[in-house]
Order: sequence, then structure tokens, then C-alpha cells
Amino acid sequence: MNYSKGIIAKIVILFVFFTSNGVSQVIIDSSFYVKPGYLNNWEFFNEDNSRIKDTSYPSSNNYLNSPYFKADSFDVKKINNVIWFRKKIRLDTSLKDQALSLSIEINGAADFYIDQKLVNSFGTVSDKEDNEELVSSRIQRIFYPFVPGKYYLIAIRYSNHHFEESFDDRGKNAFGLKIKLEESNNLFDELFSSTLSSFAFGIIISVFFFSLCFVHFVIFLYYKEEKANLYYAFFCLTAATIAGASVVRPFAYYDNIANALSISIALAPALIFTLLPYMIRSFFKLNFPKWYYSFTALFVCVILFMFFFMPFWGGAYFVLVAASVIETIRSIIIAIKRKIKGVKIISIGTSFFLIFIIVILFFIVFQINAKTSNYELGLAFLFLILLCIFSIPISITIFLSYQISLTNRSLSQKLVEVEELSIQTIEQEKEKQKILLNQKSMLEEQVLARTQEITEQKKIIEEKNKDIIDSINYAKRIQTAILPDMNFFKSVFKDSFVIYHPRDIVSGDFYYVTEINNLKILFIADCTGHGVPGALMSMVGSNLIHKIIHENKIVEPKEILQTLHVELRQALKQNQNDSQNRDGMDAAIVVLKGDELFYAGANRSLLYFNKVNELCEVKPTKTPIGGSHIMTIDIAQSVLNIKDIKEFYLFSDGFADQFGGVGSNDKYAAGKKLMISRFKNWLAETLNYTLEDKEKFLITEFKKWKGDLEQVDDVCVICVRPN
Repeated sequence: MNYSKGIIAKIVILFVFFTSNGVSQVIIDSSFYVKPGYLNNWEFFNEDNSRIKDTSYPSSNNYLNSPYFKADSFDVKKINNVIWFRKKIRLDTSLKDQALSLSIEINGAADFYIDQKLVNSFGTVSDKEDNEELVSSRIQRIFYPFVPGKYYLIAIRYSNHHFEESFDDRGKNAFGLKIKLEESNNLFDELFSSTLSSFAFGIIISVFFFSLCFVHFVIFLYYKEEKANLYYAFFCLTAATIAGASVVRPFAYYDNIANALSISIALAPALIFTLLPYMIRSFFKLNFPKWYYSFTALFVCVILFMFFFMPFWGGAYFVLVAASVIETIRSIIIAIKRKIKGVKIISIGTSFFLIFIIVILFFIVFQINAKTSNYELGLAFLFLILLCIFSIPISITIFLSYQISLTNRSLSQKLVEVEELSIQTIEQEKEKQKILLNQKSMLEEQVLARTQEITEQKKIIEEKNKDIIDSINYAKRIQTAILPDMNFFKSVFKDSFVIYHPRDIVSGDFYYVTEINNLKILFIADCTGHGVPGALMSMVGSNLIHKIIHENKIVEPKEILQTLHVELRQALKQNQNDSQNRDGMDAAIVVLKGDELFYAGANRSLLYFNKVNELCEVKPTKTPIGGSHIMTIDIAQSVLNIKDIKEFYLFSDGFADQFGGVGSNDKYAAGKKLMISRFKNWLAETLNYTLEDKEKFLITEFKKWKGDLEQVDDVCVICVRPN
């Protein structure tokens, strides 16, 4: 009979103890208990001295029949803020096998000491009203491993600043504690009467779950895609924690260790119920409802908050348990509807677990009493507990074995299919080899003939390409001959340089310089297109500008551009109504006359540095030269004083339109155009350079900017220092 009691006690310690109200620091040793009855004749100390709990401290001459009394029967105002009660007891050896508990009804806050050791605290005892935490009219219970025949000193440190708010069952003010040693008839209380005999069995259960935790966690580390192993590892770890803490807890006489074990026992089941739905869902590869993640996190936080800061937290616990049970059952039903293989195995094991949990909760909620002498009830209870402990691990083991068997069957079937496919593939490869052998000679003949044909075509293409390149190179010589000779250019503008880089062999950019009637004229143009088409336009433009200046004797910049527009339209027959030719050019012209500089531009501006080193820009007229859609153009003309000009620039858009910037210091410039703004910055940077250094700098920076990219357009930049 006692053996049955011990076995039942050790199992219930694992799964029921967490339902205790609050964080009760209960120290249990059910081998011996004191004799039932109220404890009377207490020593009363109207002082706060920690030595009172020591047996060497002198006895008090003030005795109370009970440490509990009504406030109107005792002058409470004369009592110190913190007081002590003390009583020395001796245990009767006849109580060795008796199931007893120490029942305490408290109004206020108290610390209980047995043989100088703090065994429990109810509320917070303090000599300051603000720091005190009270427990009112609540019956608490203390278990302690008493030894029959031995003397024990019970000392109680007590405070109650709010005694006027503490009332007894008749509504009158009450002060102190009622302490009673009573017989425990409740099934769950009596199950704690044989803790020592349950130690070995509890260790076995703890090791069992720790082993499962280790195995499945290692499996998860090697196969992280299967998160079910991680959930199950935490599940087993929690169960092992409850088992181990419940077994070790009765032997923990140090308060911090006892508190930690009690907290782990009380809170670990919350993790079990939290993990259960996740684990079941992961086994069946079911997506979890998004709201459930927030729900579980919220309720775990609520339970933790209420556990540490509020006296009643069982309600939140039961909400979490109910939600977990409902979600687990719902997940199993979904898996059954989807006909997932192995769902029946998991559902049976989970059902056993949930059914027993419901039975345990039913017993706890309604406090069903039963004598331990009821041998049949004890065996039934033990059997159900064993089913609860091993139902889920056994079902999961069977499920995993079943999954492995399915995998092996599938692999065996796949191997047979692979062998059959291999035989078919080998036969097909043999047929292909025969076909390839027959086709090889035919392909070799065809390849030889095709190669000879391609070789002949290559020779023809190379000859034609050579002819084209020779023609273009010859055209380049013609274009170079038409452009002003550099010696002549230097004779007109002594301090100057020209950067002229065609995109192809020949260029659509050209420039013209001449000196007539003491006038120095510099003209630059960017024709439509580049390469051969652009070069043809440049030759037409170069002849027309020479004719306008030297034959027509027109030297005003704006008149030159306006006349060039008319002449170019006539030359390209753009003045005819059915003309589709819209080719033209952008141009700028500068005429130096005495101390004055005359400028006119069609889509090409003039840049110059003044005497105070400011970079200035004269905007052009927004119109092109030529084109069939414009009959006549009106060009604006600007006049500048040469004495105010340090150097000026005429240029095409070849610099500004160039893509690049990969090697630039500006990380945002990569892949972008150079733009006129960056060109201006380069000019400003080289203001005090010599013309030779300035020319080298612009060419070098342009090449760096371009990098490995192709040149976008023809480039022409002319710099002149007029003084």
C-alpha cells in the first residue's frame, strides 16, 4: 500500500505541482509529519532581532495562547512595527506514516524559520509601510522533513501596518496568524507523503526525457529543415526539467535554490502547452495561423507578469492550456481531413496525453478527495500517469519509424525504377552511338565543305573591309587637308590649343579659322551624325563657311550663321517642299576686332574666364543651322571686351555626352554622362595651368572617365587666350 502511494506521489509531483497558487516555496518531505492540532503557547517578542530565531537567544517572559487575535482584544498600537513569535516543538514517533500538513491562515506578512533556516515567506515583512506586502485571509501550507523524536524551534517574523484593513470571518479587525497541524485527506496532499521513495523513479523519467531531447536536438543540427525535431527537443527538455526539479525540490534547503526549482516547476508546463501545437503542426507540415504566434507570446508574457507580480495567475494558465488543447485537436483534425500519412499514430498518442491532462485539471479544479487506502484508485491513477508520460514519446517514435519505413519503401521503388531506366538509357545510348557513327562521316564532309565556304567568304569580307577602311582613311586625309593647318592656326591665335578626337576615323565635328581685314575669325561646328555621313556634312559646311567669309565678304558673326543656314538648305535641297532631309549642324563663331570680341551661337555656347578668374558662359540661340523645317533663323549676337577675357572656349558636345565615370572619385557618377557641369569643373581646376598642361589634363581626364566604354560622339575643344 505504501509503495503505491510513493509511486503515485512521484508522478504527480512532475505534472500537478505547478498548479499551486503563486510561487509557494514549499519544502516537502512526507516521511514524517507532526501531530495534528493547533499550535498554542507561543513566545511573543515585541522587537525585531534576527537572533530570535537562534536557540541560544533568551526566552521571552511574554506568552500568547495563539499568535492570532482580534485587534480590539489587544492594544495593537503598542506593538512594534516588526514582531516575532517563537515555539519549540517535539515530534511524536507515532506519526511516522501519518500524512500531515502545516496549515496557516495569515493576516499580514510573515517569514517562517525552522531551526534558524528560512523555509517560507508570505508577503514581504518590513518595518516600513511602503515596502510591506500583505497576504490577507489566505490559507497556506508548509511541508518540512521533520524527524520523530527531535526538537524543532519554529520562529516567525511578522508585520502588519495595515491591520485596520484586515478582517476575520465576522468582519472584525484581525492581527497575526492561525497555525494548525492537520491530517491531509486530499488525494494530492497524501501523494506527497513518500518523496524519498519516488526519487529514483523521478530521476529515470528525467534522464529518459533528457536523452530524447539530446537525440532530437542533434538530429535538428544535422537537418535544420525539419523544425519538428527542434520543437520536440524543447518539449522533452521541459518535461525533463519538471521531473528533475520536482525530485530535487524536497531536498533543497537553501532558499534561492528552492525558489528557482519552484519557479521552474510552476512555469515549465506553460512551455509544454505552448510547444505542443507547434510540434504537432510541424510533424504534419501544416502552416500555422499567424494570429497564434501573437496569442501564445501574449499569454506567456501575461502568465510571467501575473506569476511574479499578482497573487492569482491560474486563470491565464488555464486560458493558455485551453487554447493549446483546442489548436492541437484542430491541427490533428486538419491532418486527418488531408489524409496525411501517420496522423493516426500522433493523434492517438496526443489524445492519451490530452485526456489525462484534462483529468488532472478536473481533479485540481474540483479538489476531489480520495483516501490513499483506495488501492484500486491508486493503481488506476498510476496507470493513467504512465500513459500520459510515455504516450507522446512512444507515438512520435512509432511515427518516425513509420516515416522511415515509408522513405525506405519509396527509395526501394525508386531504385527499381532507376535500374529499369538505366537499362533503357543504355539501349538508347547504343542506338544513338550507331546513328552518330553513321552521321559522323556525313557531318565531317559537311563541316569541311562549310569551312571552305566560310573561309572564302571571310577572304571576300576582309578584302571589302580593307577597301572600306582604305577609303575612309583616304577620306580622313581629305578632311584633314580641309581643316586649318595648325601652323596657320597658331599664327592667328598664338596662345591656343585644339583637342580633336573623331569617334570613328573621320569626324562630324570641324573647325575653321581665318584672318581678314584685321579680323580674327574662329568657327566650330558639330554636324548631324558622325563617321562618313558626318564627315561629308563637315566638308559641305567647311566650303560654305569659306565662301561666305571670303567670297561674300560677310564678317558679322550672326550674319555668317544666318547666311550659312540659307546656303546649307540650298546645298542639301532642303528648301524644296518634298525634301525629307533634316540634316544640319550646331555652330558657334567668334570674331576678334580690336579690343572687342563678337560672338554668335546656334546651340553651342561660349565659355570664358574673366580677369577675376570667374567662369562665365554666353548662352547660344536655341536653333540649329540647316534643316528643312526652318526657313530663316534669327541669331543673337554678343559683344565682350577682350581686356576682360583671360581665355575662352568653343566646343562640341562630345565631352558632355560621354558615358563613363567608373574610375571617378564620385561613387554616384558610374554609368552616367560627363555633363557640362563636370566639364566646367575641369576647366576651373586647370585655370592656372599652362596651355600644354591644360590640354594634357583634359585629354587624360576624358580617357579616365571613358574607361573601357566606347566613345559616344566626336570630340572637339578649342581654347584661346586672346591677350
